[in-house]
Amino acid sequence: MEKGIILIVDDEEFVRRALARALREGPYEVLEAEDAKSALQLLREKEVDVVISDLKMPGINGLSLLRIIKDHYPDVIRIMLTGFGDMDTAIKATNEAEIFRFFTKPWDRKELLNGLSQAMKIRRLKKENQKLINQLEEQLSLIKGLSQKF
Repeated sequence: MEKGIILIVDDEEFVRRALARALREGPYEVLEAEDAKSALQLLREKEVDVVISDLKMPGINGLSLLRIIKDHYPDVIRIMLTGFGDMDTAIKATNEAEIFRFFTKPWDRKELLNGLSQAMKIRRLKKENQKLINQLEEQLSLIKGLSQKF
């Protein structure tokens, strides 16, 4: 089974390192970015399955970043992790950035790993569905081509 690629975006290095340590035990390749600009650069360079972003960061905040990712990389699963977990923020993040999960710091390791496992299942299913759609389109194109000959 191929490793899922997780991008952690947080301006606090110790948070990124702690998350990366927890995730590397699983079937994941972990990338790290300290801000939205670095995260977007990584997304341009590599196909990422899941982005875990902090909310409060200098420059572009996590909610804005996840909205940008939703618009430009809609198949990437988006998760928010924040020390400022209020209901209004969770609702706004869910509605505006269509996040998959909202976790607060400090996170529950088991809950986070469980959420990531679910996110990866959804991501794999989406990839598999797209692959099947592409195969069907190719077959339909072949059938159309054959029918035009007769």
